[in-house]
Amino acid sequence: MGKRWVDQSNNHYCLKLGNDHLGDARIIEFDASGAHSALLIAGRHCRGRKADVFENGHPLCSVVSDPADGFWVIMPPVAQSVAAISR
Repeated sequence: MGKRWVDQSNNHYCLKLGNDHLGDARIIEFDASGAHSALLIAGRHCRGRKADVFENGHPLCSVVSDPADGFWVIMPPVAQSVAAISR
């Protein structure tokens, strides 16, 4: 068996879901070439739930999908929102 080639340009992403009426707290981690992949993964695993998205350990945003209509609400991470208000 040969070595597995790994794209070094990938970033590490983490989706953190809290306890809610749809399920238990959960953490989903994966490597991807861009943040768009976080929405694809969230679409498969987080339908109707809020997920905090981290890129390489740093908060990127929070996302919530509408379970019926399939649209996304994308919000800045809490720390960025507070910083923007205090300016």
